[in-house]
Amino acid sequence: MKRIDILFIFIFSIPSATFAQQSDLLEKYRSMAVAYNHDLKAADKHISASLELEKAARKDLRPKLSGDANFQYTGNSIQLTLDLPSMQNPLTFEGKDMKYGASLSLLQPVYTGGRLLETIRMAKHQHSLAAHQAEYFRSAVCYQTDMQYWNTVARAELLQVATDYRNSIASLTNTIRERVEAGLIDPQDLLMAEVKLNEAEYRLLQAKSNLETGRMALNSLIGMELHETTEVEDTIPSVVMNEQLWEQNGSNRPELKMAYDQIGIAESSKKLTDSKYKPQLYVGIEG
Repeated sequence: MKRIDILFIFIFSIPSATFAQQSDLLEKYRSMAVAYNHDLKAADKHISASLELEKAARKDLRPKLSGDANFQYTGNSIQLTLDLPSMQNPLTFEGKDMKYGASLSLLQPVYTGGRLLETIRMAKHQHSLAAHQAEYFRSAVCYQTDMQYWNTVARAELLQVATDYRNSIASLTNTIRERVEAGLIDPQDLLMAEVKLNEAEYRLLQAKSNLETGRMALNSLIGMELHETTEVEDTIPSVVMNEQLWEQNGSNRPELKMAYDQIGIAESSKKLTDSKYKPQLYVGIEG
């Protein structure tokens, strides 16, 4: 069992990407996990929202056309009567009972202290952050699926080992029982063999329970029913080490890209605050 534990630890110390090219089942379960994960669905919605914010920020550079209209009705309009000495009848003036008007204005920003440009830059950083966050979630989901899948495969292999061990102990116990019945060996040896058999039975039950627990955890990741039997490989394949995995310095990791995006958002936020205290220049037409 010690050699099996050492093998198990060594397997999980290898990057999971080396197994991806060797298992069609793993690729299938990866796709199912990515499609089922709710965090990824929310991240995709966030990407769409950030893209719309970027489009809205760009539209602020264009001239804005606005219109206004008003209408007013007065039931009792104002009346004015003037008595002039040169006229026999007084003059009467009456106001209109309806008033209405309309206006259009065109406004083009010329200088806003960098507010519009920084708004666009911040929207770009937010869109990039949302994309890298989705990439981070996708990488995490694939990693969890890989780990859980190979964990389940390892448990299936351990179950096979436990079954073979139980069968070997059962065969040995039967042999000892026959020799005890023939009076060739001490009955105490039979008791010791039965204790070993009971221990092997317990280990077999424990291996079955661990395998079912691993299948349930895998099913919860890929969106299947917990008690459904999920097909996995019988044994862990041999690993061919990929030297390119060790040459990567981590600069392409989404966590690092997210940190850069957050720095860019903080810088744009600082410049946006500073633009409020700068002069603003607009050119407009109204009529």
